[in-house]
Amino acid sequence: MNQIGIARKLKVSQTTVSLVLNNPSTTKVSPEKRHKIMELMRKTSYLLKAHNGRTWNIGYVVETGINVQYSFYHRFFDGIQKASEEAGYHVIVDQENIRASRLISHNKADGIILEDNFSDIGGIKNLSREIPLVLLNCSPMALLCDMVVPDNQGGIIKALNHLIGLGHSKIALLAVLAPGCKLDGLSRDRKEAFENESKLMGLAISHDYIKIPAIKAVSIEETDKVISATLSFWMKLPEPPTAVICCGDIYAALLLRAAAEKNIKVPGQLSVIGTDNTNECKYTYPALTSIDHNAAEMGRLAVELLLKRISNPERAYVRISCDATLAIRKSTGPLLPISPQT
Repeated sequence: MNQIGIARKLKVSQTTVSLVLNNPSTTKVSPEKRHKIMELMRKTSYLLKAHNGRTWNIGYVVETGINVQYSFYHRFFDGIQKASEEAGYHVIVDQENIRASRLISHNKADGIILEDNFSDIGGIKNLSREIPLVLLNCSPMALLCDMVVPDNQGGIIKALNHLIGLGHSKIALLAVLAPGCKLDGLSRDRKEAFENESKLMGLAISHDYIKIPAIKAVSIEETDKVISATLSFWMKLPEPPTAVICCGDIYAALLLRAAAEKNIKVPGQLSVIGTDNTNECKYTYPALTSIDHNAAEMGRLAVELLLKRISNPERAYVRISCDATLAIRKSTGPLLPISPQT
Protein backbone atom coordinates (compact mmCIF):
# COMPACT_ATOMS: atom_id res chain seq x y z
CA MET A 1 0.00 0.00 0.00
CA ASN A 2 1.27 3.49 -0.90
CA GLN A 3 0.25 6.99 0.21
CA ILE A 4 -2.56 7.12 -2.32
CA GLY A 5 -3.97 3.82 -1.05
CA ILE A 6 -3.76 4.99 2.58
CA ALA A 7 -5.49 8.25 1.68
CA ARG A 8 -8.31 6.44 -0.15
CA LYS A 9 -8.85 3.91 2.63
CA LEU A 10 -9.10 6.61 5.30
CA LYS A 11 -10.90 9.10 3.01
CA VAL A 12 -8.33 11.85 3.49
CA SER A 13 -6.12 13.69 1.04
CA GLN A 14 -2.70 12.39 0.01
CA THR A 15 -1.31 15.72 1.25
CA THR A 16 -2.64 14.93 4.73
CA VAL A 17 -0.95 11.51 4.66
CA SER A 18 2.31 13.10 3.51
CA LEU A 19 2.18 15.72 6.28
CA VAL A 20 1.82 13.01 8.94
CA LEU A 21 4.48 10.82 7.38
CA ASN A 22 7.04 13.61 7.38
CA ASN A 23 6.10 14.93 10.82
CA PRO A 24 3.93 12.63 13.00
CA SER A 25 3.43 15.41 15.57
CA THR A 26 2.29 18.00 13.00
CA THR A 27 -0.40 20.39 14.23
CA LYS A 28 -1.70 20.85 10.69
CA VAL A 29 -3.63 17.58 11.03
CA SER A 30 -6.07 16.82 13.85
CA PRO A 31 -4.87 14.33 16.52
CA GLU A 32 -7.67 11.91 15.56
CA LYS A 33 -6.65 11.84 11.88
CA ARG A 34 -2.94 11.62 12.80
CA HIS A 35 -3.64 8.60 14.98
CA LYS A 36 -5.66 6.78 12.28
CA ILE A 37 -3.05 7.48 9.61
CA MET A 38 -0.15 6.34 11.84
CA GLU A 39 -2.03 3.18 12.82
CA LEU A 40 -2.67 2.18 9.22
CA MET A 41 0.89 2.98 8.18
CA ARG A 42 2.18 0.80 11.00
CA LYS A 43 -0.13 -2.11 10.15
CA THR A 44 0.90 -2.03 6.49
CA SER A 45 4.62 -1.61 7.37
CA TYR A 46 4.59 1.57 5.30
CA LEU A 47 6.33 3.50 8.08
CA LEU A 48 9.15 0.98 8.18
CA LYS A 49 9.73 1.24 4.44
CA ALA A 50 9.36 5.02 4.30
CA HIS A 51 11.69 5.79 7.19
CA ASN A 52 14.62 3.48 6.54
CA GLY A 53 13.70 0.97 9.22
CA ARG A 54 12.32 3.30 11.88
CA THR A 55 9.68 1.42 13.87
CA TRP A 56 7.92 4.37 15.52
CA ASN A 57 7.94 2.36 18.76
CA ILE A 58 9.43 3.36 22.11
CA GLY A 59 10.29 0.62 24.58
CA TYR A 60 9.55 1.12 28.28
CA VAL A 61 11.60 -1.54 30.08
CA VAL A 62 10.97 -2.16 33.79
CA GLU A 63 12.08 -4.75 36.32
CA THR A 64 10.64 -8.25 36.07
CA GLY A 65 7.54 -8.53 38.24
CA ILE A 66 6.71 -4.81 38.12
CA ASN A 67 3.10 -3.97 37.31
CA VAL A 68 2.95 -0.65 35.45
CA GLN A 69 -0.68 -0.32 36.53
CA TYR A 70 0.47 0.08 40.15
CA SER A 71 0.04 3.74 41.05
CA PHE A 72 3.77 4.40 41.49
CA TYR A 73 4.74 3.17 38.01
CA HIS A 74 1.54 4.11 36.23
CA ARG A 75 2.26 7.83 36.65
CA PHE A 76 5.58 7.43 34.81
CA PHE A 77 3.83 5.32 32.16
CA ASP A 78 1.06 7.89 31.78
CA GLY A 79 3.60 10.66 31.07
CA ILE A 80 5.53 8.42 28.67
CA GLN A 81 2.42 7.33 26.79
CA LYS A 82 0.95 10.80 26.35
CA ALA A 83 4.23 12.32 25.16
CA SER A 84 4.84 9.38 22.81
CA GLU A 85 1.39 9.61 21.25
CA GLU A 86 1.85 13.33 20.64
CA ALA A 87 5.06 12.52 18.76
CA GLY A 88 3.44 9.72 16.75
CA TYR A 89 5.05 6.83 18.65
CA HIS A 90 3.69 3.66 20.23
CA VAL A 91 4.89 2.53 23.67
CA ILE A 92 5.75 -1.13 24.21
CA VAL A 93 6.19 -2.26 27.82
CA ASP A 94 8.78 -4.99 28.39
CA GLN A 95 9.67 -6.67 31.68
CA GLU A 96 12.60 -8.72 30.39
CA ASN A 97 16.14 -8.19 31.57
CA ILE A 98 17.36 -5.30 29.44
CA ARG A 99 20.06 -7.44 27.81
CA ALA A 100 17.48 -10.11 26.89
CA SER A 101 14.80 -7.71 25.68
CA ARG A 102 13.42 -8.65 22.28
CA LEU A 103 12.74 -4.99 21.69
CA ILE A 104 16.47 -4.69 21.11
CA SER A 105 17.39 -8.11 19.71
CA HIS A 106 14.52 -8.01 17.19
CA ASN A 107 14.80 -4.27 16.42
CA LYS A 108 11.27 -3.60 17.64
CA ALA A 109 11.93 -0.10 19.04
CA ASP A 110 13.76 3.04 17.99
CA GLY A 111 14.82 3.75 21.58
CA ILE A 112 14.46 2.53 25.16
CA ILE A 113 13.35 4.17 28.41
CA LEU A 114 14.77 2.00 31.19
CA GLU A 115 13.49 2.02 34.76
CA ASP A 116 15.39 -0.64 36.67
CA ASN A 117 17.59 -0.94 39.77
CA PHE A 118 20.43 -2.17 37.59
CA SER A 119 23.90 -3.13 38.78
CA ASP A 120 25.64 -3.75 35.45
CA ILE A 121 27.05 -0.26 34.94
CA GLY A 122 29.36 -1.35 32.13
CA GLY A 123 26.51 -3.15 30.38
CA ILE A 124 24.30 -0.07 30.47
CA LYS A 125 27.11 2.07 29.12
CA ASN A 126 27.66 -0.34 26.23
CA LEU A 127 23.93 -0.60 25.57
CA SER A 128 23.67 3.17 25.23
CA ARG A 129 26.06 2.89 22.29
CA GLU A 130 23.82 0.31 20.59
CA ILE A 131 20.43 2.00 20.90
CA PRO A 132 19.13 5.40 22.07
CA LEU A 133 18.61 4.97 25.82
CA VAL A 134 17.24 7.07 28.68
CA LEU A 135 17.44 6.02 32.33
CA LEU A 136 14.32 7.01 34.26
CA ASN A 137 14.09 7.35 38.05
CA CYS A 138 17.59 5.91 38.57
CA SER A 139 20.58 7.75 39.98
CA PRO A 140 23.97 6.18 39.21
CA MET A 141 27.07 8.17 40.12
CA ALA A 142 28.35 8.28 36.54
CA LEU A 143 26.60 9.91 33.59
CA LEU A 144 26.16 6.71 31.55
CA CYS A 145 23.55 8.01 29.12
CA ASP A 146 20.66 10.48 29.14
CA MET A 147 18.90 10.41 32.54
CA VAL A 148 15.76 11.79 34.15
CA VAL A 149 16.13 11.72 37.94
CA PRO A 150 14.01 12.90 40.88
CA ASP A 151 14.83 16.25 42.47
CA ASN A 152 15.96 14.55 45.69
CA GLN A 153 17.67 17.63 47.11
CA GLY A 154 14.69 19.88 46.43
CA GLY A 155 12.30 17.36 47.93
CA ILE A 156 14.34 16.99 51.12
CA ILE A 157 14.65 20.78 51.45
CA LYS A 158 10.88 21.20 51.20
CA ALA A 159 10.29 18.42 53.75
CA LEU A 160 12.80 19.87 56.22
CA ASN A 161 11.45 23.40 55.86
CA HIS A 162 7.92 22.12 56.46
CA LEU A 163 8.95 20.28 59.63
CA ILE A 164 11.06 23.15 60.96
CA GLY A 165 8.12 25.48 60.38
CA LEU A 166 6.05 23.19 62.60
CA GLY A 167 8.64 23.49 65.38
CA HIS A 168 10.61 20.27 64.85
CA SER A 169 14.37 20.22 65.32
CA LYS A 170 14.99 16.51 66.01
CA ILE A 171 14.39 15.03 62.58
CA ALA A 172 15.29 11.49 61.47
CA LEU A 173 15.68 9.74 58.12
CA LEU A 174 14.51 6.20 57.34
CA ALA A 175 15.30 3.91 54.41
CA VAL A 176 15.59 0.13 54.06
CA LEU A 177 18.38 -1.90 52.49
CA ALA A 178 17.48 -4.96 50.39
CA PRO A 179 19.25 -8.27 51.16
CA GLY A 180 22.82 -8.34 49.90
CA CYS A 181 22.51 -4.93 48.24
CA LYS A 182 24.26 -1.64 48.60
CA LEU A 183 22.31 1.55 49.09
CA ASP A 184 20.58 2.36 45.80
CA GLY A 185 21.30 5.66 44.08
CA LEU A 186 18.02 7.33 44.97
CA SER A 187 18.28 6.55 48.70
CA ARG A 188 21.96 7.55 48.63
CA ASP A 189 21.06 10.93 47.11
CA ARG A 190 18.30 11.46 49.70
CA LYS A 191 20.61 10.56 52.58
CA GLU A 192 23.31 12.95 51.35
CA ALA A 193 20.77 15.72 50.80
CA PHE A 194 19.32 15.15 54.28
CA GLU A 195 22.75 15.35 55.93
CA ASN A 196 23.91 18.38 53.96
CA GLU A 197 20.71 20.39 54.18
CA SER A 198 20.21 19.62 57.90
CA LYS A 199 23.64 21.08 58.63
CA LEU A 200 22.93 24.16 56.52
CA MET A 201 19.66 24.68 58.39
CA GLY A 202 21.38 24.46 61.76
CA LEU A 203 19.87 21.14 62.83
CA ALA A 204 21.90 18.90 65.11
CA ILE A 205 22.72 15.73 63.15
CA SER A 206 22.77 12.56 65.23
CA HIS A 207 24.10 9.32 63.78
CA ASP A 208 21.27 7.57 65.65
CA TYR A 209 18.69 9.57 63.68
CA ILE A 210 19.77 8.20 60.27
CA LYS A 211 18.66 4.60 60.03
CA ILE A 212 18.90 2.31 56.99
CA PRO A 213 18.34 -1.19 58.38
CA ALA A 214 18.89 -4.24 56.17
CA ILE A 215 16.10 -6.74 55.69
CA LYS A 216 16.75 -10.50 55.48
CA ALA A 217 14.13 -11.10 52.79
CA VAL A 218 12.14 -8.88 50.43
CA SER A 219 8.70 -8.93 52.03
CA ILE A 220 6.27 -6.57 53.71
CA GLU A 221 6.47 -8.66 56.88
CA GLU A 222 10.25 -8.39 57.12
CA THR A 223 10.20 -4.67 56.27
CA ASP A 224 7.49 -4.10 58.89
CA LYS A 225 9.62 -5.91 61.46
CA VAL A 226 12.77 -3.83 60.94
CA ILE A 227 10.83 -0.54 60.83
CA SER A 228 9.05 -1.37 64.08
CA ALA A 229 12.41 -2.21 65.68
CA THR A 230 13.86 1.08 64.41
CA LEU A 231 10.99 3.06 65.92
CA SER A 232 11.49 1.25 69.26
CA PHE A 233 15.19 2.15 69.14
CA TRP A 234 14.41 5.82 68.46
CA MET A 235 11.87 6.05 71.26
CA LYS A 236 14.42 4.75 73.78
CA LEU A 237 16.92 7.49 72.98
CA PRO A 238 17.39 10.26 75.59
CA GLU A 239 16.18 12.71 72.91
CA PRO A 240 14.05 10.75 70.42
CA PRO A 241 13.26 12.28 67.03
CA THR A 242 9.96 14.09 66.76
CA ALA A 243 9.73 13.76 62.96
CA VAL A 244 10.87 11.25 60.34
CA ILE A 245 11.40 11.61 56.59
CA CYS A 246 11.06 8.22 54.88
CA CYS A 247 12.69 7.35 51.54
CA GLY A 248 9.47 5.75 50.29
CA ASP A 249 5.74 5.84 51.02
CA ILE A 250 5.66 2.15 51.95
CA TYR A 251 8.23 2.75 54.70
CA ALA A 252 6.21 5.70 55.96
CA ALA A 253 2.98 3.68 55.94
CA LEU A 254 4.63 0.91 57.95
CA LEU A 255 6.06 3.50 60.35
CA LEU A 256 2.54 4.87 60.90
CA ARG A 257 1.37 1.37 61.68
CA ALA A 258 4.24 0.77 64.11
CA ALA A 259 3.49 4.08 65.85
CA ALA A 260 -0.17 3.10 66.28
CA GLU A 261 0.84 -0.25 67.79
CA LYS A 262 3.11 1.52 70.27
CA ASN A 263 0.50 4.18 71.13
CA ILE A 264 2.64 6.97 69.68
CA LYS A 265 0.40 9.79 68.50
CA VAL A 266 0.89 10.98 64.92
CA PRO A 267 1.41 13.86 64.44
CA GLY A 268 1.18 14.92 68.10
CA GLN A 269 4.27 12.98 69.17
CA LEU A 270 5.77 12.06 65.81
CA SER A 271 5.37 13.63 62.36
CA VAL A 272 5.93 11.37 59.35
CA ILE A 273 6.73 12.24 55.72
CA GLY A 274 6.90 9.74 52.86
CA THR A 275 8.41 9.95 49.39
CA ASP A 276 6.66 9.47 46.00
CA ASN A 277 3.13 10.66 46.88
CA THR A 278 1.46 7.48 45.64
CA ASN A 279 -2.34 7.20 45.69
CA GLU A 280 -2.17 5.13 48.88
CA CYS A 281 -1.03 8.22 50.83
CA LYS A 282 -4.63 9.43 50.95
CA TYR A 283 -5.81 6.24 52.65
CA THR A 284 -3.29 5.75 55.46
CA TYR A 285 -4.29 6.85 58.94
CA PRO A 286 -3.58 9.63 59.30
CA ALA A 287 -3.28 10.57 55.63
CA LEU A 288 0.38 10.73 54.71
CA THR A 289 2.33 13.89 53.87
CA SER A 290 4.68 12.97 51.02
CA ILE A 291 7.33 14.36 48.68
CA ASP A 292 6.00 14.35 45.10
CA HIS A 293 8.62 14.07 42.35
CA ASN A 294 6.09 14.65 39.56
CA ALA A 295 6.40 11.21 37.97
CA ALA A 296 4.22 11.99 34.94
CA GLU A 297 6.40 14.97 34.04
CA MET A 298 9.52 12.81 34.51
CA GLY A 299 8.02 10.35 32.02
CA ARG A 300 7.34 13.16 29.55
CA LEU A 301 10.90 14.46 29.91
CA ALA A 302 12.26 10.96 29.29
CA VAL A 303 10.41 10.80 25.97
CA GLU A 304 11.63 14.27 25.06
CA LEU A 305 15.25 13.28 25.73
CA LEU A 306 14.87 10.00 23.86
CA LEU A 307 13.47 11.66 20.74
CA LYS A 308 16.37 14.11 20.76
CA ARG A 309 18.79 11.20 21.06
CA ILE A 310 17.10 9.35 18.18
CA SER A 311 17.38 12.46 16.00
CA ASN A 312 20.96 13.25 17.06
CA PRO A 313 22.85 10.21 18.40
CA GLU A 314 26.07 12.22 18.87
CA ARG A 315 24.70 14.89 21.23
CA ALA A 316 26.19 15.14 24.72
CA TYR A 317 24.53 13.15 27.52
CA VAL A 318 22.37 15.15 29.92
CA ARG A 319 20.90 14.53 33.37
CA ILE A 320 17.71 16.46 34.19
CA SER A 321 15.02 16.62 36.87
CA CYS A 322 11.84 18.56 37.50
CA ASP A 323 10.87 20.38 40.68
CA ALA A 324 9.65 18.34 43.63
CA THR A 325 6.62 19.45 45.63
CA LEU A 326 5.28 18.50 49.04
CA ALA A 327 1.76 17.11 49.37
CA ILE A 328 0.82 18.09 52.93
CA ARG A 329 -1.68 15.91 54.77
CA LYS A 330 -2.51 14.95 58.35
CA SER A 331 0.64 12.95 59.25
CA THR A 332 2.62 16.13 59.98
CA GLY A 333 1.83 18.80 62.52
CA PRO A 334 3.17 20.68 65.54
CA LEU A 335 4.19 18.75 68.63
CA LEU A 336 1.65 18.40 71.38
CA PRO A 337 2.78 19.90 74.71
CA ILE A 338 4.11 17.27 77.11
CA SER A 339 1.79 16.88 80.08
CA PRO A 340 3.58 17.12 83.46
CA GLN A 341 3.73 13.77 85.22
CA THR A 342 2.11 13.52 88.62
